[in-house]
Amino acid sequence: MNGVKFNGVHCKAHQLTLISSKRHLLPENKDTYVEIPHKSGSFLIPDKSLKDVFIDVVFTLKKDTLPELFAAGRLIAAWLTTNDRQPLIFDDDPTYIYNAKVVSGITLEQLTDFEEIADFTVTFRCDPFPKGAV
Repeated sequence: MNGVKFNGVHCKAHQLTLISSKRHLLPENKDTYVEIPHKSGSFLIPDKSLKDVFIDVVFTLKKDTLPELFAAGRLIAAWLTTNDRQPLIFDDDPTYIYNAKVVSGITLEQLTDFEEIADFTVTFRCDPFPKGAV
């Protein structure tokens, strides 16, 4: 199973399973479109700069008890907390290194009443292109 390394630590160190990730192949540009009343279409004001990309990663965490689940969640939150952007590397694409910082709040969503399993989504804000990109 693939995983992710962030801030120098692989997700497996926290016994996390990566369920899915949503990665953009091309960042959004900063072009501006101006619409004028009573005129069809719009005027394009091109901008060669690009916006940051947001990468959503969904993890699953399984523990034996609810207290263990929430204790592990707090350790994971500490791992994901940084003051600046840190390297983010996906196992399935290791030659590309994103400079990333977590920008979302993280909520453990307990999947069932009978098992101590939780899913959560982490949103990383990254530079427009990873290192190693053309």
